[in-house]
Amino acid sequence: MEVEQYHVAQLYMVAKSSLEDTTGGAGVEVVTNEPYDDGETQGQFTHKRISIAPYLPSWVTSLVNPDWLVFDEKSWNAFPRCRTVYSCPMLSEFSMEIDSMHIEGNCTDDNALKMDDTDLAKRKIDFIDVVNDHISSKDYNPEEDPSKWHSEKLGIGPLGPDWMQTIRPIMTCYKVGFMMQNRVESFIVKATKTTLFKYHRKCVCWADEWAGLTMDDIRLMEDKVQRRLRKFWRDKRIEEGVEVPDDSDISEVEEGEDTPEVDGDASQNSPGGRSRTASRMSNKDTTGLLMVSASPVDPARTSVSASVNNIDISINGASAKSIRKAGRDVLRAGSLFKLGDGIINTSWNER
Repeated sequence: MEVEQYHVAQLYMVAKSSLEDTTGGAGVEVVTNEPYDDGETQGQFTHKRISIAPYLPSWVTSLVNPDWLVFDEKSWNAFPRCRTVYSCPMLSEFSMEIDSMHIEGNCTDDNALKMDDTDLAKRKIDFIDVVNDHISSKDYNPEEDPSKWHSEKLGIGPLGPDWMQTIRPIMTCYKVGFMMQNRVESFIVKATKTTLFKYHRKCVCWADEWAGLTMDDIRLMEDKVQRRLRKFWRDKRIEEGVEVPDDSDISEVEEGEDTPEVDGDASQNSPGGRSRTASRMSNKDTTGLLMVSASPVDPARTSVSASVNNIDISINGASAKSIRKAGRDVLRAGSLFKLGDGIINTSWNER
């Protein structure tokens, strides 16, 4: 596809996926979606709260407060250049920044984000191939498989193994991730790669839904999704006994409105936040993401070792039950992430 086609496709995919993911158990709350002008760039600013709990094994989520698994996503989309920052209110020193550039051609630019020599020396380059890379059986959907897909509107597909050499027009989405380096970095990088891979497959296979849409259509769709999600979170908080202010701007969105179709019905606990704690991390590192793929973490093949205030915990599939009790005992004594000078050190290892 062309760069401008991707602009529409990516925004459509994000809007639709936000609603679908909330339906499927993950929590996405749109806080802000508005134009911005910072004097240097102009575009669309979005602020979302995203719960990652549904993407983690149950034995991990049973050890932590769900509020600790809610991340803020702030994005400044001055397409074709975009900047997205992820942070966690419960981990004040954690942050990950993803800088993106979208350019015509098949991987034609070795330094699309204009990184300096220091960052280039540390950069690791990976590629995402939405056709040939492995996808887990858990995430596989034949309707979202580009090797089986055909677009009537675009006259493209299914995509063969050599699609990068044969399909034209083609463009590349270059991404560079900057993060505070720590022992969970490899897990975060894998999760980011998996997310990019999974949702770009959707983006391709939803072509007949977004092809022909204008930016005005996309903004109408985003507004529709935002109102549905805002109403859902408001209703959920009321059910939970949380006092919420009146919001006269929220209205039920009826199917059949003259806006692009949006499926889904949000059904996940509300992302929220409590008072901040901190975790100790080392100097910032960089990881290059240039169309990247990875398999999701399999809980049956994953081990976690942690040290909480000098109390060691080791977790794997076989001992999860006993560790849950130990974890709860530790949590009764304090915070999983930090109490005073105590920190948690976590490492993920695939076996």
